[in-house]
Amino acid sequence: MRDATYTGVSCLVFLTVGCSTSGKPERGHLAINPSQAECYTLAYSDAIRNASPRLFPIWAALMPGHEAGALIGRPHPAFGDESWQDMTEFAGWKRIASDSLELMFSGHYEAIAIHVARIGSNLSGRATWLSDFIEPGPKPSMRVEGTRESCPPNLSPAA
Repeated sequence: MRDATYTGVSCLVFLTVGCSTSGKPERGHLAINPSQAECYTLAYSDAIRNASPRLFPIWAALMPGHEAGALIGRPHPAFGDESWQDMTEFAGWKRIASDSLELMFSGHYEAIAIHVARIGSNLSGRATWLSDFIEPGPKPSMRVEGTRESCPPNLSPAA
């Protein structure tokens, strides 16, 4: 009888541990499809310092990945193609929390950091302009809203 009780308690402990979760709600989990890109139109408001929408991309594609991946962006028309090419020398996204992402576009002296959380199928957060030039006070930034849209066919980081 003692062996049967011990075996029964062991199975109960195994099932309890094996089936339990971390206790964190899954509804806030940011699911990125690791096999398909996600594309967003980006809109800006609530400027801090001398930030302007022209500093930030108007569209972004998060390329497939589980925790991180390549990033493609389209500049604001006033940004200039050559300047944007320099700004996107390094571009990528990474998960920074279960419900949040960091999108980074970076050149040699300046960068754009966009921190967003999932709100339904869209993204919401803050875009910040970073520079090697150090000034006191807050960095130029704007509130960003990303609206999910279908990605163009044949999308690739080399595009």
